[in-house]
Amino acid sequence: MKAEAPLDSTRLLISGLARQRARMVLTLPGLDRQPAVIPSTLIRDDGYAFVTLLPPQEPTLWLPPDTEVHAEGRLHGARITLTSRLRQLVRGHDEWRLEVLWPMAVQHVQRRQAFRADVPTDHAMAHVHLRQDDAEAVPANVRDISLTGVGLQPPRNWTPDNNRALNCEWRVAEGTVSLPLEVRHLSQNAEGTHLGARFLHPATRLQPLRQWVVELERQWLRRRPGISTS
Repeated sequence: MKAEAPLDSTRLLISGLARQRARMVLTLPGLDRQPAVIPSTLIRDDGYAFVTLLPPQEPTLWLPPDTEVHAEGRLHGARITLTSRLRQLVRGHDEWRLEVLWPMAVQHVQRRQAFRADVPTDHAMAHVHLRQDDAEAVPANVRDISLTGVGLQPPRNWTPDNNRALNCEWRVAEGTVSLPLEVRHLSQNAEGTHLGARFLHPATRLQPLRQWVVELERQWLRRRPGISTS
């Protein structure tokens, strides 16, 4: 079975877990939850591998190919879950090695610090441009926003370079409103890429943005049954 090429963000995420020697917890059929790590040397073009911290035992463990392997862990404080399919199980001298294909599902989530309001697609702030240094700006849709951060949907095959400053730009009647961002989580599914970011500068200093957020919060509250915002 040929593995589908991963998005750059997925490869970077797994490489980060390997570099940090992040402890993962595996869940797979027939076994107790297992601690494991991802060695950098076992990241290949067709996938990567987990090495469990459980010594091999008799009788020899066997799992069929394509068994789903679920992994949970943290990177820089953010919770990460990976779902991959087993390619092969290899018994080593002191451990088991589970070689898997690139994940079919990835979640990289950090708890939000403030309520975020959904942004309707026809709203004035529903579309932005993401810019890194002198690179060409990338269009993105705004999914939700608060005074502390924003949820974005950039193009599917685009991922930010974590070593370069990232700015979010709104083009409004008064000109361009620009705020620097810190990426807090990145995930992919069938709908595309989803990026959550924190504003590095207080958004309360930008009156247009503050007004938009307050307006969206009130709209959200009005839609909830039994709540008045008069």
